[in-house]
Amino acid sequence: ADCFSCAWELIDRTERSPEETDWMLHAVHAAAWHWLQRTDRNAESESVMYWQLSRAYALAGDASLATHYGERCLQRSHGLGPFYVGYAYEALAQAAQVGGDQARYAQQMAEARRWLERIPDADARAMLAADLDALETLG
Repeated sequence: ADCFSCAWELIDRTERSPEETDWMLHAVHAAAWHWLQRTDRNAESESVMYWQLSRAYALAGDASLATHYGERCLQRSHGLGPFYVGYAYEALAQAAQVGGDQARYAQQMAEARRWLERIPDADARAMLAADLDALETLG
């Protein structure tokens, strides 16, 4: 839990030093390793774990690993509902944006928006909408 929280803190920063970027990646991998050791892990926790890995690598500027973990997130999110699938596509859109692939970015954003409309919970829908809007302002 400490590694997961540490990774979130570093992900949420608007600026990170190169050392803090390394810490972020170490923390997100440590959190993932610990989650994978738990006997009570499930598809939801793994989807979130892969999303966090994808986000950290996107913020570190590594489009290849951001895409890899975004794809793993998408694999684990199927069957979990539109919130998780929407966030998987958001991760893939961010990875494509980091990699400069505008066509893939547009495709993944469109998928994320399609899943966004299917989220029944207003708060969850607003959270994903805000993240998609923020991603679009960067693009």
